[in-house]
Amino acid sequence: MFPYSKEYYAHLLLQESKSSQQLQFKGRSPQIHLRKCLIGSLKQLSNKLDLGATTFHVAVHLLDYFMDSHGIETHQLMLTASTCLFISAKYVDIDGNFPRISHLQSLNNFQNSTYEYKVMEILLLNFWKWNLNCATSLHFLEHIMASNLSPFCGSSFRRQAVDLVNLTLLEFQFISYKPSVIAASCIAVTRIQFQLFPVWPVMLETLTSYSLTDLCLCIQNINQIVLNGSLNPFSKVQLNSHPSLRQKMDRNKRDKSEKSEKSLKAPVMSHNGATIKRQNSLQPRDLKNLYYANI
Repeated sequence: MFPYSKEYYAHLLLQESKSSQQLQFKGRSPQIHLRKCLIGSLKQLSNKLDLGATTFHVAVHLLDYFMDSHGIETHQLMLTASTCLFISAKYVDIDGNFPRISHLQSLNNFQNSTYEYKVMEILLLNFWKWNLNCATSLHFLEHIMASNLSPFCGSSFRRQAVDLVNLTLLEFQFISYKPSVIAASCIAVTRIQFQLFPVWPVMLETLTSYSLTDLCLCIQNINQIVLNGSLNPFSKVQLNSHPSLRQKMDRNKRDKSEKSEKSLKAPVMSHNGATIKRQNSLQPRDLKNLYYANI
């Protein structure tokens, strides 16, 4: 417990309230059917980079609302996701621990250039108006478990609760819930699994300001996905495992190869100052190559 526990929780609630007023998730992305696969790949990338769990959750938050407002070409999905992780790491993770673009490129098999990563970063930051403050379900969960709940918050309990929060990331239906509700519901489901009664003691109701009735629907949805799935949702999910996505990415790779062969036959231009300046500036045609429509 740190001395400003109540103030910090009030701050999280304020951030949550601001986000709910400003953001409306409508599930209108053409790539919504690839979301689960994409998040699985993003988690694997986060693990390889040894980034924190909060960094990953913030990255998913950035990705969800950006995808919901843009039509993203299939071959640019991983570029978008990894750039979200890149921005999140800069904002959340320990100084010096965020990855370099070259490292992201190597982990993504050099499918995108450094210039594409920079353009994507500017697009994302402009979309979010450079305001990355957000309160995720993991923020709330960690705060609740760090409060005076030590009698039933052992390491196995904590792992189970975090697994549940991760599990809710895969299902877009949970985006409509407040992060604080998801965190509280995951605590309640974990208490049920550990056979801790009462399921929702007065201490937790006072801390979260939620009664068990307020959490009932979210608890039912979490129980349902637990029955249908696994508590380790990111172990075997890979982006390239999706057949249609892999076909489209392979097709795009062939197209890029053909374009590069044509460019080798083109005359070489002199690298004067005007050309370099033009290459480094963000032109509308560059953005058009990344996104075909703003939904």
